[in-house]
Amino acid sequence: MQDKKLLSKIVFYILFSIPLLTFLLIFRSYALNIPFEDEYGILRNLYDIGIKSDFKKQFAIFIAPCNEHLIIISKIFFSLYLWLFKSINFKSLMFIGNILFLSIFIFFFRLIKQHKISLWALLPLPFVLLSAYIYENSLWAMCSFENNDVCVFLCWSIFLIFSNNPNKTKFYLGLFLLGCALICNGNGILAFIVVGLGLAYQQRWQELIIVLATLLVLKFLFLSNSYYKTPNSISTTISSFSILVGGFLKTDSLNIIIKLMGFLIILFIAFSSLFYIIKLSKDVFELNIILIALFCLGSLFGVALFRDVTTSNFPDRYRLYPQLLLICVYLLLIKKFSYRSKGLMLFSAIFGLLYFLHSYYVSFPNIIQGHQKRLLSSVNLAHNGSTLNGSFYRLYFDQTINFYRKNKAYTFEKPIFNIKNAEVSTDKISFTSEETKQGFAFYFKNIDSKNIDKAHGYFISLENANHQFYFLPLYHTRNSLKKVLFGEDFLGNDAFGMVANAEIPADTYQVGLVSTIDSSPKYFKTDATISTHKVGYEQ
Repeated sequence: MQDKKLLSKIVFYILFSIPLLTFLLIFRSYALNIPFEDEYGILRNLYDIGIKSDFKKQFAIFIAPCNEHLIIISKIFFSLYLWLFKSINFKSLMFIGNILFLSIFIFFFRLIKQHKISLWALLPLPFVLLSAYIYENSLWAMCSFENNDVCVFLCWSIFLIFSNNPNKTKFYLGLFLLGCALICNGNGILAFIVVGLGLAYQQRWQELIIVLATLLVLKFLFLSNSYYKTPNSISTTISSFSILVGGFLKTDSLNIIIKLMGFLIILFIAFSSLFYIIKLSKDVFELNIILIALFCLGSLFGVALFRDVTTSNFPDRYRLYPQLLLICVYLLLIKKFSYRSKGLMLFSAIFGLLYFLHSYYVSFPNIIQGHQKRLLSSVNLAHNGSTLNGSFYRLYFDQTINFYRKNKAYTFEKPIFNIKNAEVSTDKISFTSEETKQGFAFYFKNIDSKNIDKAHGYFISLENANHQFYFLPLYHTRNSLKKVLFGEDFLGNDAFGMVANAEIPADTYQVGLVSTIDSSPKYFKTDATISTHKVGYEQ
């Protein structure tokens, strides 16, 4: 009997570790020490804090939101890293953010152990949470803290505050983690609200008052300067909300099914919460799961309130919330139907594996192209003196990173190619372009995609009259799943790219294509030219 239990545990941990090892291998291969988009803004904030002598001005910069996002936690980790090592390394910061995120599995292990639920109930979790959708956050240092770790802090705070044996130490540690959730992201406010609901249900009035008072203080300190967009209409909000909740599955089609799944999940969580209250239940496991689900629903409703989401092909940085909702539904079903839990666990494990594999089919091109886009920062810096990051704030971002480079606090990755060493090809490429409101869209056909990987691919080149080059990413279409299963290449031979007027100086450019597929780069010229115009600032 003991041998069977031991063998069962060994098999479980082997299977459980598959997505974890995959995650670590992808991270090792694709994480780069290159700042991306809003991370330049964080670096600039830290620079501005350093040159200010007035504490009020320093604090105002420290708590200033990035667009509508509160990213204080990123500023804390970035500044601590700079202070300790006198330099900044984005790959190390990603690693810290991801280690914090992986502690969510320890939370689930502790939760099921505390409530004597089978270990096998956890098997689907890593296949869902560590699917390919996680990498938009995990390979972006700022987002690993802002979008992933807010959920981790919420889970652990609920676990501590609503344990089987609550005490003051656990409560105040949980309260501290709630504060950490709030400074990760604006939806950290919801963490306080759902914990407050749980405390009110348990009639822990003194602790409820402390939580609300802490929320008010932190709101006054950190969120008094926040601004919000004009909300969507009610119909748009409801439609977007249902797609977001059902959006654990990423697709451009199946909208009706995605919405239906979303509504069913919302109804399931609502009725589970209602029955929990009606029964006057004291089950701590269910309370933990219901509060996590309410937090995720609230977070997605906040997104739906200000963003018009029309398909479940929305940015992967929001995908963690519908995934957690799916897990909450699954764990509540395991609890309610324990007499049928083996069949449910088996079905869920198979679903988790298929979901994991499908996510790589859907999102792996994004991982490759996100990697290549970051690599172009050092390529552009070497060729034209700009990283081409930040759009309207490009010059501001360039000035910021040059300060850190000058002070030897940051060193870019080595450029993956030099156009001077490129062989000029006489081959013709199939290319069309169209002008858009923001700039230009390019469409390429019949591009061989067989050997594309993280460092080898195709890039748009723009050459001005002074022979100065600017390089932009090229995005490849994905072959259908049916074609891939029947042996065709993963990526299709059609590709597209975009040039925004705000990205590059106003000028006339000859359009070309650079290939790094072979050992030395190739440069394909076209006869097409585009003229970009000045947008809102001195370029």
